[in-house]
Amino acid sequence: MENQTETQPPALSLRLRDGSTLELHTDATGAETLRYGGSEALNYPLADLAEASLVADTTVPPLPTGLPWPAVRVQLRNGTATVFSPADPPEATKLLEAIYQRRPDLRVMAPPPPPGAQWGAPPPPPNYGYAGYAPGYPGYAPGYPPPHPSGIPSSDRNLAGICHLSVFFAPVIFPLIVWLVVRNSQPYASHQAKQAFFWHLIFWGISIALFAVAYGVFFAGMMSSAVTAGTGGPHAPFGAAFLGVIIAYLVIFALSIVDIVFSIIGTVQAFQGRPFHYPLLGKL
Repeated sequence: MENQTETQPPALSLRLRDGSTLELHTDATGAETLRYGGSEALNYPLADLAEASLVADTTVPPLPTGLPWPAVRVQLRNGTATVFSPADPPEATKLLEAIYQRRPDLRVMAPPPPPGAQWGAPPPPPNYGYAGYAPGYPGYAPGYPPPHPSGIPSSDRNLAGICHLSVFFAPVIFPLIVWLVVRNSQPYASHQAKQAFFWHLIFWGISIALFAVAYGVFFAGMMSSAVTAGTGGPHAPFGAAFLGVIIAYLVIFALSIVDIVFSIIGTVQAFQGRPFHYPLLGKL
């Protein structure tokens, strides 16, 4: 699900309840993609969709008509599902119709006549659940859990949070593995894992460099002291070398605190499904 160069403005653009934007783009190859989140874009190619349906967003009160707030649930072939809840209820059917026009195979057909119905008689009207806006669409998916306000599945959010939290057990290896494994199936978790990997790698590299320099100076001071003591010359400043090691430990400790603090912030943001970027890494 990688970005490709676009050749025209989005065919559809609508605001979601969480304040983000959902757009339907067509790239230079003609492939059409749902892009969610603006600069923190998560892409859902229409060619990869296995299902698109209208669902009820039960995280908000019903509409004045008594009907639930409509949202659109899309599911990729790999099983990843996302719910888009437009800020304007009629936009849900507009989005769903735009998907169906481009992927007519996803449109749910009306149920067949019941057994025993006479040939030639009109079939009974299907049990459509959202007649207020979509008289031709099926009802809300039965048993579907209330969507998260961010529209990001809980599996993605939990995995992204653990990547940031890996600062306490596997700060480099774990987010690297997650980034490489789910980069094409769970874009939110993959992006957060990449952020955590590079952030932890920076602090890991700085710490190793400081240790190497401090102990290099320390052992050089010891060798110099031994040599000068054997020749009767003035002693090398051994205390200064030892002080350098202490300073290196203090700097590493301070850097570790910074690493842990931002990792905890990233963990909280990820569990809430919010885009998070570490300082200096930007949109990496």
